[in-house]
Amino acid sequence: MHIVSWNCRGLGTQQKIEVVKDLNKIEPSDILLLQETKIEGQALKDISKSKWKKNEGIAVSSRGTSGGVATLWLEDQFHLLNSHETQHWIFTELKHLESKLTIALFNLYVPVNYVEKRDCWNTLSAFLDQHSLNNIVLGGDLNLVMKPKEKRGGNSNRDQLLPLVEEIMQQRDLLDFAPMRGKYTWTNNKTGPNHIAARLDRFIIQSSLLMENIFISTKILPKLSSDHKLIQLLLAPEEDLGPIPFKFSPLWIEKAGFMDTIQ
Repeated sequence: MHIVSWNCRGLGTQQKIEVVKDLNKIEPSDILLLQETKIEGQALKDISKSKWKKNEGIAVSSRGTSGGVATLWLEDQFHLLNSHETQHWIFTELKHLESKLTIALFNLYVPVNYVEKRDCWNTLSAFLDQHSLNNIVLGGDLNLVMKPKEKRGGNSNRDQLLPLVEEIMQQRDLLDFAPMRGKYTWTNNKTGPNHIAARLDRFIIQSSLLMENIFISTKILPKLSSDHKLIQLLLAPEEDLGPIPFKFSPLWIEKAGFMDTIQ
């Protein structure tokens, strides 16, 4: 299962639509998460079906020229169990038909504005409190630097809402999966001393997924026509290598009470 997330910074031009079409050829995804689409939700769903072959999806319209979120998936691979959307995030509970794995997927576009940012995390926390969910996956543009090493340049002030996010993660046993490839997902496109780069986009995954006998990895993909790079999450069945080998040491025989234990 391949999940790709991208803050595309607008899909209102034919050029951007073609970029996503090319992306689906280069890095095919089963689920595509888009943030900051800057277009009406139904228009995006129509584009998806005609241009990207993502058969099903949920899209939240932008407010004027800002915002907009969409979660798109292949209809023949997933069954939608539940969904809920707000202005800043989309929840979809999807069952993968082949593996029978169910994930509670949240596609987030967290605003930069402090008040809206706080409201976004509070509504997410309240939703999680009200629903008993398993295999939670948070993905998207979180507009959050969690560790000093995740940012280069600019000020080094700690995000005021980081304690709230850390509390949400701790309560639900969520883990921030560091990418196997790449370091920063966003840049201000400046050079010299004014250059700033940071890891703002990420996947945060509930540890219960580690017990599903699946291999989990994330990586940062090359930059396209946005100041945000794409991020990819891979959920793949672990290879069955058969029974774990058992080794016996003759020294155990010399231990007092060994035969009694065996009997």
